[in-house]
Amino acid sequence: ILAKTIILFQIDEVAPNVCRLTRIQSIDLNIKFLPERALKLLAKFHLKDINQLQEKLRRNANKVDKEVQDDLVNQMKQGAKLDAEQEEVFKTLEKLLKGVKGWKDIESPFMGVKMKVKYPTTQLRGQRSIAMGKAEGTAICSAEEAAAWFFEYCSRKRMTVDRKEGNFARLDITKKSLANEKQFATIKKMIFFLDNREFVFKHIWKKHTNNSISVGVWPLEGKDVDYGVTNKLVRGITKAIFTATNISVVGGVPQCRIKLTQFA
Repeated sequence: ILAKTIILFQIDEVAPNVCRLTRIQSIDLNIKFLPERALKLLAKFHLKDINQLQEKLRRNANKVDKEVQDDLVNQMKQGAKLDAEQEEVFKTLEKLLKGVKGWKDIESPFMGVKMKVKYPTTQLRGQRSIAMGKAEGTAICSAEEAAAWFFEYCSRKRMTVDRKEGNFARLDITKKSLANEKQFATIKKMIFFLDNREFVFKHIWKKHTNNSISVGVWPLEGKDVDYGVTNKLVRGITKAIFTATNISVVGGVPQCRIKLTQFA
């Protein structure tokens, strides 16, 4: 029986010696009424060579992360021009933060990090439960290094930690190439009787004139993501702003002040 297949390979450079390979393939097996289970097994069989290629060329995860983040640090030092939509995201985030009162201190599991939380004072039945959190501390690195780490949501190390925590997905879904923006999707495992939460959002970084870098987190509402499986999910919404500011150099080692404020 004559079958047909069409394959598209897309290779994108992420950093020197680091690339992202995307394979899209359609196959016509010239068979009618093939069960869905059989289709899934055949798909895995035909795509396994991608896994083999990845294993063959796999490099140390920490080294790859460092190369990607070092490249991003150099870009952040130069800065990037924001478009109108990106500027509006930062204006909205700054407006949400302005004049916020009623923060309550909470115990931090990390030494040297101060944490606060703010819950809504009133909530009508059926409305979303929205809370705000804030954390501040000092990092032994430059502001650009801290911002680059936060911006790279799907770094190899953070992907490994995410899997160990039992979460179901953490994907880089960026389509258009912008130097200071990436899009992500994640499924967070919830406790007890709660349905798993899906978050789809973008990261945007912005260089300030006062020796600091900010990364804005903004939801991508109405954007559907194919995770390859059917799950019962509830779409959550998160907005956040992370800011790192260079403060000093001690013994040749840079230090920066970091602050994260998040709405969820």
